[in-house]
Amino acid sequence: MSLTPSLIWGLLFLLPGLIGNFWFRFRTLSRELTVAPPPTTSIEALGYLTFISFATYLTLIAFEAFNDFLYPFFQISSPIRLEIGKWLLPVLWSAPSRPQVELVGPFVLIALASALALVLAEIASRVGGIRNWYRRQSYGWLSSIIDKSSKDEKDSRKSGSLTETFAVSVFVLTNLSEAGVYLGYQGILNHIELGTDKQILNLHLSDCGRFLVKIGPLGLSKRQVNRDPIQEMHFIGAEIKNTAFNVYKIQTATTINPP
Repeated sequence: MSLTPSLIWGLLFLLPGLIGNFWFRFRTLSRELTVAPPPTTSIEALGYLTFISFATYLTLIAFEAFNDFLYPFFQISSPIRLEIGKWLLPVLWSAPSRPQVELVGPFVLIALASALALVLAEIASRVGGIRNWYRRQSYGWLSSIIDKSSKDEKDSRKSGSLTETFAVSVFVLTNLSEAGVYLGYQGILNHIELGTDKQILNLHLSDCGRFLVKIGPLGLSKRQVNRDPIQEMHFIGAEIKNTAFNVYKIQTATTINPP
């Protein structure tokens, strides 16, 4: 597919959506562990980007209309005339062949819309209802773990001289078994990736210890294996039989050196 002027303008039109979507995803994740972005189809991704882009452009249109409404009463006009109606439709449905000086209008419009998308994404990420809804829709059962392992800024201010960090401990029961005895690992969660069905695709742990689990007629028994911990381990979904998660809050005193 060749890059026509119309296609280039269309991609530039979606730039606010790209920026807003990226920043919102970044701000809604936990800082203590990394979670792969939820997989989306090309249609879903295009829908997200188009919606965010249109929302920013419509916000700018509303601002300009409000400014024009107030001008007869207060004689206050915006220092920048966007003329959105003049630029928006040609950007989408035609291949502009204007002089270079006149192209300043669309670029200013896209730059302002991108900055607005960044601000709106930051505001949305700070609204608990929006943030929690996005996590539930995107990560399913993992959203509760992300919530518990995310340090709230308000909690950080309340802690005073204490620095709060979080650690997620994971018990992984693998498919490796013999005579009803399964091999498992316990470690600190570093990275997790889910598929479209919210099942684990990849799991990365550090400082892993081993344990054995026996499932028999009398119930379940667990025994630790006394070996040196494994520094890094990676699991794929096909290797995992079951998992369990614990979130720990760690508070350390902040040392202030006198001048």
